[in-house]
Formats: sequence, C-alpha cells, structure tokens
Amino acid sequence: MLWKAVPLFTLLAFFAAPALADSNQWSKNYEIRGHANLRVDTSDANIRIDPSETNQIEATVTTRGWGIGTNGIRIEDHQNGDSVDIQVRFPHHWISIGNRNVQIEIRAPRTAVLNLHTGDGGIDVNGITGDITADTGDGHISVLDANGNLHATTGDGHIQVSGRFDALYLKTGDGHIEASAQSGSTMSGAWSLRSGDGSVTLRLPEAFAADLDIHTSDGHIDLGFPITMTGRMDSHDIRGKLNGGGGLLSLRTGDGSIHVERFVSSSNR
Repeated sequence: MLWKAVPLFTLLAFFAAPALADSNQWSKNYEIRGHANLRVDTSDANIRIDPSETNQIEATVTTRGWGIGTNGIRIEDHQNGDSVDIQVRFPHHWISIGNRNVQIEIRAPRTAVLNLHTGDGGIDVNGITGDITADTGDGHISVLDANGNLHATTGDGHIQVSGRFDALYLKTGDGHIEASAQSGSTMSGAWSLRSGDGSVTLRLPEAFAADLDIHTSDGHIDLGFPITMTGRMDSHDIRGKLNGGGGLLSLRTGDGSIHVERFVSSSNR
C-alpha cells in the first residue's frame, strides 16, 4: 500500500475539526461570609464579572474547541476564607485553528476586591464596589458602574470606564480611553490616564478639583472647564488648577487628542 504525503496544515485541520464543534463547561460556587476577594489569572481568555445579590462567587468557564482537563484547558482554583483564586491555563504547545475560545464568566458580590489578568483577551466588569485591578496584554477593558479604586492596563486595546472613583489609573499602549467620573468622585491620590496611540476623553463632575497636567505629542486639547493657569499653555501642553486645584491629574497621549468634559448624568440629558 502506497502512502501519499499529506500537507501538515491539512492534517492539523482534519484532527482539529471535530474539536471545534465541541463546547465544554466547568462551574463552581464559593460561599463568602465577609468581604469577597477574587483573583482570576489566565493566559488567553475573556473575563466577565457581573454583580450578584447572593453571598457567593459563582464561576463558569466555557470552552469552544477545547476540552477541559488533561491535554486541554486546565482549571486550578483555591479558596482561603473569603479569598478565591481561579487560574485557567492553556496547553503549553498549541496551534490556534478555527473559532477556538474560552470565556470566564463570574457573578460576585457587589462589594468585592478584584484582581483580574489575561494575557490575550477582553475584560468586562459591571456594578462592583471596591478595589479593581484589570490587566490584559492584548484586549479591551470595560469597567462600568464602578465605585472605588480602579487600576486598568492593556497593551493593545481601548479602555472604557464609568463610576464613582477615588483613585484612577488607566493605560493603553494602543487604543482610546473614555472615562466618566460620576458625582462624588474624589482624588485619594494622583490620577493618571495614558495612551500611547489614541485619544483620551475624561468627563468630570462640575465641582471636581485637581491640578491638571495635560500633554499630547500629536493632537489637540479641548477643555470644557475654566482653569487657572500655573505653567505653560499651548496646543500640546496645559498646566493649571481646576476649581482651585487638588491632587495631580495627569493626561498623556503620544498620538491623539485629549478632551476634558463636564460629566452629565443620563437623568439630566
């Protein structure tokens, strides 16, 4: 019997095709007695956090084109009191073929500390009060209806956030930033919004006080507030005091425009 040479990509497609139609799911609940502290770490998956009215963290991992377990997606979890750690790992050597993806979806108590990391994927958080850290190597970050401190970074993707903030640090290597700080936001420390290549839009409450330090290398600056100048002002740099001054508010972009606007709630529009 004669064997004919078969191109490698044909073999890969043949063996991968059945798996692409498979959808697998893992789920687990964790009882929380006090203040929830959740850490999620994955090399290549999307993460979504929504609020729950229960005292539980309800985690679900859904895979498409991957099995769960040996030679597939490995899930390691650990609970120590009210702290939950979930790690979702991919095989060490794999080739992405077709529509393979992994979704991590979690319902957490409304008051929680979140530490979220994905190497390649988006992060979406809704309706959480507490300290939030979100980091992705390549993907968008969306944090809506937040209340507390937020630290969000992405290597390549846009960032959209809204809520009442005490501390705010947003950074993207390539993407736009849109942030809405609602009434009651204060500066417990310096705020920083930075984009390597993209526009930055920040909406602030009418009475928000800060020392502004704004710079764009290639773009223009729009201010929707009167400020008291304390330094240089031109088309690319502005330094001044907003409502008498306060903590340092730094806005930076390498290639894009910067807009500082008044926050208007949906009920007043």
